[in-house]
Amino acid sequence: MKNKIIIVVLILLGLNHLSANVFTVNQEKAFLNIMLGTTLDLANNMYNKKNVDTLTEIELSTISRNDVSFLDRWAIRGYEKDIDDAGSYLVLISLGATSLFSLWDDPYTWDNIMVMGEILVVQTAINQWTKSLTLRNRPYVYDEGTDLELKTDKDSRFSFYSRHTSTAFAIAVYNHYYQHYTTNSWLMIALPYGTATLVGVSRILSGSHFPTDVLVGALAGSVSSYLICKSHNSRATRAV
Repeated sequence: MKNKIIIVVLILLGLNHLSANVFTVNQEKAFLNIMLGTTLDLANNMYNKKNVDTLTEIELSTISRNDVSFLDRWAIRGYEKDIDDAGSYLVLISLGATSLFSLWDDPYTWDNIMVMGEILVVQTAINQWTKSLTLRNRPYVYDEGTDLELKTDKDSRFSFYSRHTSTAFAIAVYNHYYQHYTTNSWLMIALPYGTATLVGVSRILSGSHFPTDVLVGALAGSVSSYLICKSHNSRATRAV
């Protein structure tokens, strides 16, 4: 019962700022940016299929923990699927909650959708290409107990940087920007940042990413989200 009351209170806080004119969006420009990001993402998938090979057993036999910097070496561990899944659920929860509070905002719903869409697509495209061009092995590749099948999966080469973390922090920054001009509630601002931090921790504990992957992901997601929000904020006024 207590949890249900908390959820209802959060929803009421979020819906308390309907009709908040936070963004002034050039929808044609935003649509083109979304299409460009989507095109880059699709091109990345084609690039990976043609140019990225899986690790072979011979290559795996030549790598060791000493190949990893001392800053990240402590994070080498086996893959934990349950923790990995938990991080994914946290991203979806954060995205869903932020969408509820900002998209239920007639007559500005479409503008908010365009800004969120641009943030998610652009930062994803940047992340995917960074992964493909750096080809950093995931931490579990260096763990002796990890199954060979997992080590030789192509995804094992896409560690840098964490897309889960960059997405979670991009959502948090968007929410922060939106809340600043609406309720300006410290609670509504802090919750997505807390969730994003938990996502980052889950990526390390699951063996999916090194700490530096997570830190760079947090920075990349935050900066890209802020710049996109800022580019669409030409006449925002804080709600009274």
